[in-house]
Amino acid sequence: MVGAAEAVLEQTPAAILERARAALAARGFEIGPLPGPATSLEATYPAQASTDWATCPRITVRDPFSEALRSNWVNAGEVTTQVTVNATPASTSSTRVTVRSLNVGTYVNSYTGNPQEGACRSTGVIEQDLLAALRKG
Repeated sequence: MVGAAEAVLEQTPAAILERARAALAARGFEIGPLPGPATSLEATYPAQASTDWATCPRITVRDPFSEALRSNWVNAGEVTTQVTVNATPASTSSTRVTVRSLNVGTYVNSYTGNPQEGACRSTGVIEQDLLAALRKG
């Protein structure tokens, strides 16, 4: 699931994106190239994401080799977080900023040992934290 936060700030899109780049880097994110408009940037957290950023539901895994179709509930072992910041002009002196995060949990099937991924719900913490950093200047 994607979490998002939005604000209108009194700065240019270029200044907002530069501050977003610095704020994300200070939090340990790796900034990657984003194909498309120069009004966006994308960053990925290279390690296990903070448990404050997302909640992952337990999922059911099944034993594909059991005739009785055994199943078990498992929790996500790892969570990865990707953040996208969009900055588009709202007026001649302000910019509409949208911060989105995508959180994906990795679950291991206890019967087969195979990993599978599932969406995790954003708590809104990282999005609001980045908007607060952009507001501070």
